[in-house]
Formats: sequence, structure tokens, C-alpha cells
Amino acid sequence: KPEVGMNYLELVPEYRKGPARDLFERVRKGETIRTLSEIRGPVGSFYFELYLKPIMKDGVVTHIFRSTSDVTLKWIQEKAIREYRQNLEIIFEESADYFLLLDASGKVVLFNHKCAELTLNALGRAIMTGDLIFEVLPAIAKAQASFVFEQALNDQTGSTEVPIETSKGRVWLHIRYTPVKEQEKVVNVCLVAIDITARKMQELELNDYRLSLERKVAERTAELNLALEKEHELLDLKNKFVSMVSHEFRTPLATIGLASDFVSRYIDRLGPQEITAKLQMVGRQVKHMSAMLEDVLTIGRYEANRIQTQYTVFNLRSLLQEISEEVQGSINPTVHVDFTFAGDFEVNSDPVLMRSIFVNLVGNAVKFSGSGTVVHLSVNHSEGQVTTVVKDQGLGIPADDLNKLFQPFFRAGNVVSVVGTGLGLSIVKKAVEKLGGTIEVASEVGKGSTFKVTLPST
Repeated sequence: KPEVGMNYLELVPEYRKGPARDLFERVRKGETIRTLSEIRGPVGSFYFELYLKPIMKDGVVTHIFRSTSDVTLKWIQEKAIREYRQNLEIIFEESADYFLLLDASGKVVLFNHKCAELTLNALGRAIMTGDLIFEVLPAIAKAQASFVFEQALNDQTGSTEVPIETSKGRVWLHIRYTPVKEQEKVVNVCLVAIDITARKMQELELNDYRLSLERKVAERTAELNLALEKEHELLDLKNKFVSMVSHEFRTPLATIGLASDFVSRYIDRLGPQEITAKLQMVGRQVKHMSAMLEDVLTIGRYEANRIQTQYTVFNLRSLLQEISEEVQGSINPTVHVDFTFAGDFEVNSDPVLMRSIFVNLVGNAVKFSGSGTVVHLSVNHSEGQVTTVVKDQGLGIPADDLNKLFQPFFRAGNVVSVVGTGLGLSIVKKAVEKLGGTIEVASEVGKGSTFKVTLPST
């Protein structure tokens, strides 16, 4: 208990005597001191604000004024605030998230280490306090950042996703923006971002997988549709084949039946010439039926992709000359084939397929031309291409039938009375395509048709 005349240091705990003596000496020299003093008690420490002031007379310290205030509660509160602030700073700096605080003009006020690291990788330099955010952001993010900033200034809270290109690759950020207000006025904008690159990559992978599945489904659907279409085509071919056989084979079979029946019934009355004539008639009909069957088998081999090309070098002029004479003599000798061949050269192609093409084209031209007319067959060779034109003065093809002309078993409406299978032009087109060429047709009813075949010569 303090008493008048007692030495001040006698009131000070032993562990405080040294510091108290130093303070006392400083005040004796004229210094005024305000300091915080800790007093340890049985239930803990107490904190006092100590105020020491010298009282002087004639320049000499005669007395010392001392006052104390108990600031224990205040000190505890300030300590808690300091610790809380330190913890926040640790969280702020060590967090895996990105923190950025802007003022109302868009200038950087505060940022953490992660934010500085990101800007260093993206911009080549770390962001600094005072930077105007819209001047340092990469172009891809400026528009979005401007929108976010305006939203926050209008007291709106929200989020957005932004891609940032860095030296380590693209980084996707999910940014949450929040306005900071004082007295109902937005003074700062707080941005907190998390790295969602891994999630975005997963989304992209899933999207790629989805697109891949969609493509596969589309491809499979197309394959199924193609298979279904092919099945319909095969069914249609089957029906057309049955119709063709029942129609085209009826006459030859009837002719063969009548001839054989006539010979067997009247053989004892017939002379050798009559029997020979009947047998020749049977032979022609058998040959005709064999040709029709061969056409059917040929189109079947094309449909099954079983036609193989056998390339060889041969003289095209000789082949076409042979075909012209053969067709003219066997189909209609009254139709003249005018053959024009520019030059004399060899080609490297498949002679069997070439024969198939031009036997059908020249044969059709002769078959559908009137007696006394001319079929023109011309050949030109230029820049590795052989162009052959077959032009007749026959019936012509109706315009509505031109787009179906190369379909198997199709016959134009104005030739149904003429014997044929409807397979010739289909075989021609498939052979031309097999050899890597093209075929064109132009026709006018009553004036004739022109077929142009272009094939590689090597």
C-alpha cells in the first residue's frame, strides 16, 4: 500500500523494477513518457497505460506526475483484432483463390500473391497497386471485366467465367464480384476467383465425347439408311428382274417351242433347208436369251463389286472398228456407222470393259435408228483423255426419262415395244465409272441421242 514518503520503486514488482528505474531516470531528465505497462497478477496479467510527466521549477525537475489507466479490456480487444487481422492476411496470401480489390475508378487497391502470380504469367509482369485494371487485362478478358465492374458499381452481385491465356497455358477462372459500400455508396469492388480449369477440361472432354457419339450415331444411322435403301433397291431389282424375265423371255421361249414342235411333228415332210432354217431360228433365240442372262449376271457382279479391271495396252481404233462392223452387221445392216478416229494411238485400259461400253452404246444407236440413217462414232485424244461420242438419228429419249436412264432395268417410255432388258446403259455407266471416266447424254425425242464418254488413256 503506498504511503507518503515511500520510495516509488518499493511499489513496483521485482520483475518491473529495472524498467521502472529506467523510466524514472528518463523523466528526471525532463522527458514526458506515455507507455503501456503489464502487471502480472494471480489470475493473469493486467495492462495499464502509464503516464509520467516531470514537474519543473527553475529548470529543475522537482516532482514527477504519475497517472495510470486500466486498459486491460482495450488491450485484449486490440490483441484479438491484431491476431484476427494476421490470420486474415495469412488466409489472403496463402489461399489458392485469387483476391483483388478495386476502387470505384477501377484502380487496384489490394491483391494477393496468387493474383500477382497469375498476372505475371499472363502479362509478363505482376499487377501493382494503382494499376488501372482495364489497361493491364488481356484483350480477351477486357469486355467481360468491364461488364462485371459496371454491374458491381450498380450494386449488383454476381459471377462469371473467364479464360486467361498464360505462359503455362489457358486458365479458366470463375469470378465472384461483390460491391463494397460505405454510407450506401459503392466505393470498392471485390473480386474473388477460383481456378476451374480442371472442370472446364472435363467439360470439353465430355463435349468432345458427346460430339463423337453424335457423329457415330449419325454415321451409323446413315449406314443403316444406306443399307435400307440398298435393300429396297435390291428388292426393286428383283421385281424388275422377274418382270423382265416373264416379259422378255416369253417370246424367245415361244419361238423355240413352236420351232421344235414344228420340226418334231413334220420332220418326215421337211427338207434339209427348212430344218436348218428352224434350227437357226432356235439358235438365234437361245443366243438372245443368253445375252439377256449375261446382262443380268453382269449387273449383279457390279452390284456385288466383283468386277475386276485388267489393264493392258491395246489399239483403241482397231477395237472400235471391230465393234462398229460387228454391231452394224448383226443388228441392222441398213443403218450406216460413220467412224471418225483422230490419229492412231494405243491406250492403257481394260479392253473387256471398253468393249462392254461401246457394244452397248453403238448397239443401242443402231437398234433405235431408222433404216437408212447414219450413226456417227467419233474419237478424240487430248491431255491423257480419250473422248468418244456416239450420235444417232433415232427415236430420242423423253426429257422426263433422262435422269433415270442409267438405272438397272429402266426403259424409256417410247421404246417399250422394242426388245431389251433395260440393263445396257446401267452396265455402260458402271463400266465407265470403274475405269475412272464420265458419261454424258443429250437427247431430243424424234431427233436422236448423243452419248459422250470421257476416259483416261493411261
